[in-house]
Amino acid sequence: MNRKPFYKQLYFWVLIGMLLGVATGYFFPLSKPFQFQLFGKTFNLDGTDFKPLSDGFIRLIRMMIAPIIFTTVVTGIAGMGSLKRLGRIGIKAFVYFEIMTTLALIIGWVVAAVFQPGAGMNVDVASLNTVDLKETLSKAKEHHSMVEFLLHIIPSTVVGAFAEGEILQVLFISVLFGVAMAGIGEANQKVILALEQVSKALMRMIGMIIKLAPIAVFAAMSFTIAKFGLQSLQPLGKLMACIYLTCLSFVLVCLGFLLRMNGVNIFKFLKYVREELLIVFGTA
Repeated sequence: MNRKPFYKQLYFWVLIGMLLGVATGYFFPLSKPFQFQLFGKTFNLDGTDFKPLSDGFIRLIRMMIAPIIFTTVVTGIAGMGSLKRLGRIGIKAFVYFEIMTTLALIIGWVVAAVFQPGAGMNVDVASLNTVDLKETLSKAKEHHSMVEFLLHIIPSTVVGAFAEGEILQVLFISVLFGVAMAGIGEANQKVILALEQVSKALMRMIGMIIKLAPIAVFAAMSFTIAKFGLQSLQPLGKLMACIYLTCLSFVLVCLGFLLRMNGVNIFKFLKYVREELLIVFGTA
């Protein structure tokens, strides 16, 4: 297999975007914007003005989550054919998810408690913009009991779940639709084939969006450095180191143990999915 040269890899251009973002934020901070005239008007430009580019990238990614979940879950469930087999695999998947999620939370909590990655930012919390958080927090307060939470999983309309981006509701619809398609039998093949083609098209769209990651990283770093200064790089670097330490610990210890139990070498597996890992590294 011919490997691409490093300058054609996504992660290389992400690093370039990161460096350019740091330089832009440093030379054009929020306190000393660059002034220029255009069409007789004076404009001020600083590193924070590039933030919409990173916000747009995140919106593009979020836009794709619901349809990808639907097509992937439906084709996966309906492709099994037998509802009895689906039930066995579903129970195993649920147990696996619960155990692995718990272990991931424990590892993340230990790393955060030991290294305290947010310490040293010296950011005035009262000055931060909480508009984006208020909507999420208000929705979280709506569910005061387990019953309300479970009822919220059931959407008012099918279209509403996709329009509002409610992932649990989309997953609920996907599972129901997949089980229904699996119960139809051989008659569902045309629909499943169509959904598989839609899934491929969605993945191609993701591939197109991912190529914008270097621009998004440039904008995010430019905004951060321009607003919080060059000294924010140290705690940010510490944060990223903690994230990768947590991920590495989970993959090598938890996933490695599970794969070993099934006769699979973790390092051979990582080598097999190295392209995907580089994409994750480039967009994280």
